[in-house]
This record gives sequence, C-alpha cells and structure tokens, in this order.
Amino acid sequence: MTDFSQIDNTIMKTALRYVSAGFKVFPLQKGGKIPIKYSNGVLDATDNKNQVGRWFGQRFPGHNIGVKTTSEYFVVDIDGKNNGFASWRQLIGVFNKGQELETFEVKTGSGNGKHIYLKNTSDIEIRNSAGLIGAGLDIRGEGGYVVSAMSRGEKTPYEPSGSLDLI
Repeated sequence: MTDFSQIDNTIMKTALRYVSAGFKVFPLQKGGKIPIKYSNGVLDATDNKNQVGRWFGQRFPGHNIGVKTTSEYFVVDIDGKNNGFASWRQLIGVFNKGQELETFEVKTGSGNGKHIYLKNTSDIEIRNSAGLIGAGLDIRGEGGYVVSAMSRGEKTPYEPSGSLDLI
C-alpha cells in the first residue's frame, strides 16, 4: 500500500465523502482546475467508490477533485473580484428576503470566491452560464463541474463550510 501524506489522505477521504453524498467525482491536475491529461474530464466522473479509491489512493494521490454538477445538484460560483458578492446579496434579497441560505459552501482557492451548492427541486433544467444571473455569478449545472473542498488552489485550499447533507 502507498504511504500517503496527510494531505493526500484528506483528498481521498473528501472524494469518497462527496460520493457518499450522491455526487460523481474525477481527478484534476495537482493544484489546478483542469482535468488530468488524457482523460475525458467530467465525462469520466463516477460514484464508484472502488474507482475513486484507486484514483485518489493509487494513481493520482494528492490531485485535486472535480465534482460533477447536474441539473439536480448545481453550484452558484461567486467571483469576488467581479462584484459577485454584491450580485449574490441582491439575488438573495429578492428571492430569500436577504437571508443567507443554509447549505454547503466552499471558499475557492483564489481566496476571493465561493461555491454555493444547491438542489433544484423544480422541473426546470439548470445549465451552465457565466454572468447571466448577475455580474460575477456563474452557474455550474448540467454537464459542468467545480473543484471540491479540500483541493489545493492558487493561494489557499478550497475551504468547506456547512455540510453536504444540508444541500
């Protein structure tokens, strides 16, 4: 068995936790947002725990984790440097009386953004978009992906808050 560093072990456990919560995952480059070379990226995403264990425990230890988004489980990607937090406050002011949502969130590796995980309970298809619902707000829905919590970013690790069970 491979001797894992604490970080590598945390990455593998995080990938398996996402799978346990119903997500599909796949490996990204170490410290990056791009799928590993010679892969099919998000098309390779799986919820098979054995495959995830092989990827993050043997073949690609310490690599970042890509989390596949869907129309059912989607992510609002807030870009702080492009006025995303102001746009988000305006959006929740209209749709949620200004109250922050109780859900799973991840502070991005750039240090100035956030991923807010949401569940679509309607029949409306949620697709990927950039800036469509507000400046600095992107949607990652059907066919998209985000970098998971505990992955390593440009400046800081992707830091989780809340619970995957709250989505």
